[in-house]
Amino acid sequence: MNGRVRFISAMCLTALGPLAAAQSAPPTSQCPDAFVQDYVFDDPVTYAGITPCPDGDLNSTPAWPLRRDEIHKEYSRDAFYARLTRHDWHLDLERAQPKCVPVSRRVTRVYLKKEDGAEESVRVVGSTIERSSQTGERYGGLISYGGAKSRTSRGPDARYETTRFGIECLRIDSRTPGVPPSMGSLCGPILPDAKCRAELYLMPIEITVPVGDKQMTGRTTRLDLGAREELVDRNTWVMP
Repeated sequence: MNGRVRFISAMCLTALGPLAAAQSAPPTSQCPDAFVQDYVFDDPVTYAGITPCPDGDLNSTPAWPLRRDEIHKEYSRDAFYARLTRHDWHLDLERAQPKCVPVSRRVTRVYLKKEDGAEESVRVVGSTIERSSQTGERYGGLISYGGAKSRTSRGPDARYETTRFGIECLRIDSRTPGVPPSMGSLCGPILPDAKCRAELYLMPIEITVPVGDKQMTGRTTRLDLGAREELVDRNTWVMP
């Protein structure tokens, strides 16, 4: 499961790489000091080849075989907080039958906070709470990041689109030089200044990754972006 998350993150960065020299900033040069973003990623692929036994809770939202990540991010002057809620399925392989596998819904929650040079993360599965400070694990790796690490001047072949969030996004797909069709399509957010650190933490505006006859999709559902500190309240950055 973690490998698929790393694949999506790698896909974002790999696709952005060929266009590092093709990006640019709009005329203004003020970097946003804060943002709030909500993002949903749907994966119908992970469990698609498994036949579930019919007595499972298969029709609840999201219904079998969909795996869904719901990510909430807040950024404020290099401090960062994120919550991941992952809806997926537990496979009871010990009780597997010749023609089906018992499955049950599983919800995993991950919390990540970076503040004052320190990083803390927590994973919660059912009633089990695992803290990075106690286990040494970095659970924040389950939460995808996003943006390119650098941008330079605008190139003639770059394609930009206006988003409903008041910023542009850079479209990267099979028409982009160096990007194969198997990479799918991504539109990454473009912030006003070419060196805005906030961009490192933003998820794509939308992304589509084809896998066989199916496709994984991600989409930003909320993006409050600006230089207003009141966008975020660090008092709400609560860890379990």
